Amino acid sequence: MDITRVHMISLAAETERRAHAKGVLASLPWPSTLHDACDCRTPAGLAETTKRFALGDEGDVPMGYRPKWRGPLAPGEVGCLASHVAVWQAIANAQAGKEELHIVLEDDVMVPNPAALTAFFAGLGNAWDPLPELLYLGYERFEPAGRPRHWSLVSTLGNWAMALGQTLPSLRHDIRHHLLARRYPRPATAAVAEPNRTLARQHHLLEAGLHDGTWGYAISTTGAHKLAQLAIPMCLRSDELINVAAATGVLTAFTPMEKLAIPRSDMASTLFEDRDFRTYTP
Repeated sequence: MDITRVHMISLAAETERRAHAKGVLASLPWPSTLHDACDCRTPAGLAETTKRFALGDEGDVPMGYRPKWRGPLAPGEVGCLASHVAVWQAIANAQAGKEELHIVLEDDVMVPNPAALTAFFAGLGNAWDPLPELLYLGYERFEPAGRPRHWSLVSTLGNWAMALGQTLPSLRHDIRHHLLARRYPRPATAAVAEPNRTLARQHHLLEAGLHDGTWGYAISTTGAHKLAQLAIPMCLRSDELINVAAATGVLTAFTPMEKLAIPRSDMASTLFEDRDFRTYTP
């Protein structure tokens, strides 16, 4: 599977992160672009970003997705999503009418084995039609092995209950049953068109479940266009947005069995004011 370009999202003000990002790009064999992240940690930066990208409110959040206590996006979350949206727009507009596959990385990501990443894409071959819309390289996920017993029964009953519930105006368009059914990665189902279903199983890819973090993924031109359209107005974190898109069938997302890109465990998140907070669990 051919990679057209690697896109690295990097905070210009974080010199150590920028140096690390350049090193990661230099270790990979594909053409690359370094994108300045939208830095919303200051009022001026937040205002500049929201001039470019409309910020939504709780009325724009899909019904049933976010608990009421979750609150609005933090400034760092706005900047993270806006940075990804800018990259998605650049990918979608790069070659009009041409389907390509790009890699997107954040500047706190590690690629432990660049040769393994290169071999992974080479091994996928070029028989995919269409290209996978999103292919994770590593993220915080609910692991299939940790699935409770009888989970398929629980998710089926949840689907039935919500199907009945959606006959009520107060629950119409509630997406909780989609999120319940897609909580864990799973083998490619009938929802994936042939021959991609066979190819996914052959290469041990799973349909992605719910997750945290958007540190590294490959995305097609079509996938980038879909997410860029879905992201505005901004009301969800970047990982939440992909959760909604994948769980509701808007986007087809896969994940390999092994993580090919992981966040640095020695680097604190810049999404929140607490610089000691880390979103990654080793």
